[in-house]
Amino acid sequence: KTSMMTEMMDYSEEVNRIAKDMAAGAWDSASAKDSRFSTAASQLIFGRRIGEGTQGEVRLARHATTGKRYVVKILDLDQDSDDVNDTSLMPSSNVRVSDAKRQASSLTDEEATAVETEADCLRMLSHPNVVRCHGSFRLDPTDDDALQRRHPRLCIVMSHCEGGDLATLLARTKGQPLPEDAVMRWLVQLLLALDHVHSKHTLHRDLKPENFLLKEKGAPLDKNSIKVIDFGSACREHGKVHTYIQSRYYRSPEVVMGQGYGTPIDMWSLGCVLAELYTGRPLFPAKSEVELMLLVAELLGLPDRKSVV
Repeated sequence: KTSMMTEMMDYSEEVNRIAKDMAAGAWDSASAKDSRFSTAASQLIFGRRIGEGTQGEVRLARHATTGKRYVVKILDLDQDSDDVNDTSLMPSSNVRVSDAKRQASSLTDEEATAVETEADCLRMLSHPNVVRCHGSFRLDPTDDDALQRRHPRLCIVMSHCEGGDLATLLARTKGQPLPEDAVMRWLVQLLLALDHVHSKHTLHRDLKPENFLLKEKGAPLDKNSIKVIDFGSACREHGKVHTYIQSRYYRSPEVVMGQGYGTPIDMWSLGCVLAELYTGRPLFPAKSEVELMLLVAELLGLPDRKSVV
């Protein structure tokens, strides 16, 4: 069996390809934005809901003129109790409305900051393996609003990736590991994507299989490119706060212990995802943070005294 160094060298072509795209300006931040979406939603025809959370929802959309498909993340800038009874945006049977969303009366300061941070991050980032932001616009209740909501929203228009997320792919394999060649190529792409994100002094803080999308539907796994999505938990390095971040299976020990953290927490999450892709099952399938730390200690040993003081 070849050494890890030799295996990584085999994927230098992948690195060179991505570097060449970026050097050619194909992913320049100015060209990655589409000014058509900066002022109005009238050019978009909204389709079905494909995701929902406490701060908003995600819908498919297509351009009224070109027919091009997009994904639009619709983030509530304010919420009122009347929306609990508003059935115009109730999800289809496969998407549940969370209790938190039903009970929310208004965004907290932290949630409002998260909304603004996500939009700012996506505008700033420009990399082949980070979902492309084509622009954003605000929808006010007074606008000609196809979504019929009674509070302002921020809409972020992003590229549509048809290949689905890694969580769905893992569920389809029913515990079987994914092809090693595909996993290695994705790893190279994701490491380059994270390097770009971190170079902008930004932490993702919620890397998990659901937040990695394959670009093309039906393409061979080892030929498909992968993209990082969902910067709803992201923060700038100088703006870190100790909140409930990272999904439990992929949560780093320093976050669990309430210690200072930085870019390594993203690398920890990516490592957990990598192990899951290789084995077909989560590395630390914990039901609580206590169990999570026990599983980590069982695999990696107890932390030294300095790291827990």
